[in-house]
Amino acid sequence: YNLDQSEECISSCTPDLVLLDAVLLDEDGIGYLKRIKERDPHLKVFLVTALLDEKVREEAIEAGALDVFLKPINLTTICSAMENALCASG
Repeated sequence: YNLDQSEECISSCTPDLVLLDAVLLDEDGIGYLKRIKERDPHLKVFLVTALLDEKVREEAIEAGALDVFLKPINLTTICSAMENALCASG
């Protein structure tokens, strides 16, 4: 998805969870995360990044991400985190 497609999807289909890259073509991932959370504070969002430092993690968590994962993504770890987040909401 590009940013326009993502916006359309989030607005029209109300996802349960979003997996968001920290680097987007159209916008900074953390900036987009903030916009997503302003619209729906309860939406579960995980951020993925290739360059994780403590500042990125802190900004993402402060902006509303449930967690931040380093690329390459460990599928077992991220799937478990997503499942836990979805099950916690009932």
